[in-house]
Amino acid sequence: MAGTGAIKSHGITIKMGDGATPTENFTAIAELRNVTGPALTKSALEATTHASSAKEQIPGLKDPGTLTFPVNWIPTDPTHAFSSAAAASLGKDWLNDTVRHYQYILPNAALTTWLLTGWVQTISFDGAVDGILTGNITIVLTQLPTLV
Repeated sequence: MAGTGAIKSHGITIKMGDGATPTENFTAIAELRNVTGPALTKSALEATTHASSAKEQIPGLKDPGTLTFPVNWIPTDPTHAFSSAAAASLGKDWLNDTVRHYQYILPNAALTTWLLTGWVQTISFDGAVDGILTGNITIVLTQLPTLV
């Protein structure tokens, strides 16, 4: 009986590129918590005609969707700060409408890595009375991920 090929999600890493050429350097986003996405979708195009016996739909354009994740928000961390000397930071990118490369690295043995391109749409904060300060990040992807 064959066992499952499932992998633990603990250890996912998201890194931000610095935009350097010819070799871009990537830095891991600090204090990453849960990750949702990328949410890859495509449109359903209505194609029903008078000759159809039932509704017909065909696939439309692919949408790379979004990548969302909370972090333990550290205002002075170089990957979080709104004013940072680092080449890449979530806060600075939100302020400047920066489109950036990201690496989404899975914790499997091969460290499967997707290259993503996107911009920070949302940084929302949560500070419960009996909790920790978190920043909830949404990155809108501008093109389909590529496997690197």
